[in-house]
Amino acid sequence: MSDRLLICWDLDDTLGRFSYYTCNEHGVGCKECDDSRFVVGWSEEGNSSNEVGLRSGISELLACFKDSGHTNVITTAACKQYADAALDWSDLSGFFPSKRYCRGMIWEDGDPHKDYLPVFDEHNVLKEDAPRRVVVIGDNLRDSPDDSKIPFVYCQDLTSSAIVYYDVLNTLYTQGDGDVGLGWRSLAFGKNSVNQ
Repeated sequence: MSDRLLICWDLDDTLGRFSYYTCNEHGVGCKECDDSRFVVGWSEEGNSSNEVGLRSGISELLACFKDSGHTNVITTAACKQYADAALDWSDLSGFFPSKRYCRGMIWEDGDPHKDYLPVFDEHNVLKEDAPRRVVVIGDNLRDSPDDSKIPFVYCQDLTSSAIVYYDVLNTLYTQGDGDVGLGWRSLAFGKNSVNQ
């Protein structure tokens, strides 16, 4: 993959599962604690069905994309303080050097969806070029972009390896000759129907 992509990553249950430590004085995610006490990591309750941790292979995958010149960005509905703490705790901050896009939600018909336009603006991606250069990765259908031509990789199963993301992006890129949107449409509608 030689053309640089803008890869928009959801945080929770996409990169891994994160959790607030419980502040004994104020409760979960309290606003009273200073930044040094607001951390993400293993919860004190130790609920094994909701264990905190990273998706298998995610660090290596993010390194591969970064080393290839692609831009990884966080697009999460969580607050910035939580996102920063999660990335710091998991040692993933270095893969996301730019601004974190947090609480970026728009409402359509009462159903929240993420607004990716500020991400495109910040990274000089014209809206009409987004289907060619942007991929959105998430675990919730609300993570999908408004423009159905922008590839959206959906994986709800946190136990699957991150290598599946590499395989999907590589396939889209190859199938579209460097245009991930074209690759997406080609796979979805067939090579002869890519103008749909």
